[in-house]
Amino acid sequence: MPQVAPVRKSLENTIALSEALKKNTVVKHGSGGAHWDLDCEEEEAEAEEDDEDDEDDEDDEEDEEEEERTLVLRECEITDAGAEALGQALAENQCIEDLDLQQNHLSSRGVISLAQGLRSNHSVKTLNLMTQQLGARNHKLGEDALEGFIAMFQSNMTLTKLMWKVDSRRAWEVSKLITRNVEIARRGTDGVMPAPKPAPAPKPAPAPAAATPAAKETAYPAATELRTPAPKETAKPAKDSGAGGIAGGCRVKSGVLEIA
Repeated sequence: MPQVAPVRKSLENTIALSEALKKNTVVKHGSGGAHWDLDCEEEEAEAEEDDEDDEDDEDDEEDEEEEERTLVLRECEITDAGAEALGQALAENQCIEDLDLQQNHLSSRGVISLAQGLRSNHSVKTLNLMTQQLGARNHKLGEDALEGFIAMFQSNMTLTKLMWKVDSRRAWEVSKLITRNVEIARRGTDGVMPAPKPAPAPKPAPAPAAATPAAKETAYPAATELRTPAPKETAKPAKDSGAGGIAGGCRVKSGVLEIA
């Protein structure tokens, strides 16, 4: 396979560069200190010691420092193994602000390695992962890569721009977290999440109402059953029984007085 040697050489270069990034806060280009040039076309990376003093004026130093904060590794044949080495370097290097990894050969596994390194990184603001080629076609990152970045954003408050192609309906979650980081940068909180607003103090409970005196119970006489007295029987006057009859229920029968 004709690309085995170039890829192997690229991996060696990427690992060497990653080790340099761990030791140095910036990648120097043509200035004093460690000198690192990553020539992707020639696929060579070498460390050189430069003892010459930097005599550039202050303006040139500022311009150079801005350039040094950008690391461009576009079309460098970087694979997942190289991304793992870069992720380890990003966990220690706190100077690089822009990282361009366009047109390499990263799958979700390599992107997750980068996300793991960015968890403890507080300098990278822009990450470009567009156009990752696996085989003869461009590769879209999957759900696992997205979940890796969601986990990364739990501790990373610095990354404000992410360019990639991800095949997931949850991409909006990453966009929301990036918006959060942009807001943090706008407020100038140095990567510290703004403290949540304190919850409003609970309203004091209303004072208990004064006890209402119990109504005095008025004793009422027990209800008595009213009975209508039975009408007295009145003696009905005896009817005149005719001859020999005596009023008051007496009668004479055969000359004998009978009392009824």
